[in-house]
Amino acid sequence: MLLLIIVAIIVLFILSLNVPFMILLLISSIFVLVILQYQKSRKIHQELQEIRRHLGLMNSNEQENFDLEHEISRLDKLDEAELEKINEQIEEELEKTNITKHNPDNK
Repeated sequence: MLLLIIVAIIVLFILSLNVPFMILLLISSIFVLVILQYQKSRKIHQELQEIRRHLGLMNSNEQENFDLEHEISRLDKLDEAELEKINEQIEEELEKTNITKHNPDNK
């Protein structure tokens, strides 16, 4: 697929010498190619981090960052009903901690 995109870019470049509209197509195709490569490299990086975590090759700081990023990506995929349920649980926990801070005798 990458080879096909590169050939298409070369053809568009040759055609752009005669037609100004082809310059726009050339720029947009290069932009798409860059975005695709970025997504691919990011996915590979995430998979390598998961492998490092599985093998136990991360230090504690890297482990924390990985867990936080994993949790954030998991939360981004949730729908609104699930997010609302999680927010309610967080609010209940915060209310409990505020009550125990203000009234240490009522544990």
